Amino acid sequence: MSDQPALPHRKMLLSILGLALGFIVLGGIFFFLLFQPTSPAVVLPGKETAALLRYASGDDLKMLTTLYPILSSVPAAASGSSVAVIRLPSGSLSWAVFPRENASFPSDQGSWISLGTQKLLVSDPGIQSLLGKKENQLVSYEPYKRLASPMSQDESWNYLELAVLKQHNKTPLDRQIQLLFADADYAALLHQENTWTFTVFAEQWQEWPGLSPAQHSPSSKLSVHLNLSDPVQQGSALLASLSEDEKSILQGLLLQLIHEHFGSDVSLASDVLPLLLRPATLSLRPNTANGTTDILLEGSMPNETGLKDQMTAFHARIASQLPAMIVTRKTLDRGFTSTLVQSDPSAIIQETAEVEGWTVKTTAHTGNLRAFSTAVRQNRFLMGTDAAWIKETVTGTAREQLELPTSLHLRNKTPIAGGSINLQSLPALAEAIPLFDLQSDVLPFLHLREGTLLWTAEQAGNLRSFTVRLAP
Repeated sequence: MSDQPALPHRKMLLSILGLALGFIVLGGIFFFLLFQPTSPAVVLPGKETAALLRYASGDDLKMLTTLYPILSSVPAAASGSSVAVIRLPSGSLSWAVFPRENASFPSDQGSWISLGTQKLLVSDPGIQSLLGKKENQLVSYEPYKRLASPMSQDESWNYLELAVLKQHNKTPLDRQIQLLFADADYAALLHQENTWTFTVFAEQWQEWPGLSPAQHSPSSKLSVHLNLSDPVQQGSALLASLSEDEKSILQGLLLQLIHEHFGSDVSLASDVLPLLLRPATLSLRPNTANGTTDILLEGSMPNETGLKDQMTAFHARIASQLPAMIVTRKTLDRGFTSTLVQSDPSAIIQETAEVEGWTVKTTAHTGNLRAFSTAVRQNRFLMGTDAAWIKETVTGTAREQLELPTSLHLRNKTPIAGGSINLQSLPALAEAIPLFDLQSDVLPFLHLREGTLLWTAEQAGNLRSFTVRLAP
């Protein structure tokens, strides 16, 4: 009975304590929001932002200076901070640094501006008129939203407008690389150690099928390894990017290669292109025995009977062009040389073997003038100039295979192209193929002459990525 009068006072006290606690929580949230640095994407304008380097490293600033020379004037102390490149109403570019915590900057580099409680270091104070506009925020800009969606909040990455990059199209190689983002206006660039991922967004991409996971990984011994999910269509896009002179040179080199290895009467349209309507792989590697380059092509055809007939026709053409004779050279007295040419049908060798379910057939000459080998299993095929290489491939005994890289952040992606280039072989390739220009503003690491450059192109909805890894 004596405790009942105290109940109203106790309830009132609890209410006052609850209200006070609520004010404390709300005050803490307000204080956090007021003094917590605002995300750069909230402050920056949408269309006028040419680049945003989230937690930029010194290497990123140096690498992107090629595309944005204005970055050369960013203080070295900005490493680790977020750096933006903004297009002013005049059309010129300027930068803004969102300083990391405890960063210290020289007093003579840039100007400080205030945006609420946040201070920014900028190259031109005129930037301020473009910042903090709710009707034009980068965070709400559709290309940025799509590219940023796979990224974590504290991840270091770079958002780039492609208008500047597309100006770097002086070399055939750069124009071919740009085929991957021809319909895109913005990109995301990620860099982790020796791997780079370049991701672009477009409303609609040309549909290309995915690569088969059964296709072989490249070996470190290869000069060039190329996987294409739609060789004919992707090759047509490549030709369209070239000038008329470059196109003529490439087509001439391609025909020369086909005629040299598969016979002079082989037609590109009726004999070769039917082999490239599905995903295919082309590999080149040096032949140390004769100083030439061996070729290996792997793919499939929808019709097994048509494939067998095609391979049989190739062997027949090769055999008909090999000389059915043996040449014998002798050195006589006093240094004279005698050359004896004898007709001998057995000089043409044709061998067939069953290897791991594959039918491997080789047509060659005893004098090693030319060798042609194929392997067929159901609707899959391999064809090339080295029977031993084909047997290594079908048995899986090829050594030192390398794993192709994959996007650093995309999920549920589909590979559409990939390959490798042995950097030591680049000078020889450039000499043999005039279009294989070593100069590139897009891939600045091509000046290296050691290691293997591995790359993969992948697609996930409206996003397409190009990932490069430099292997020892």
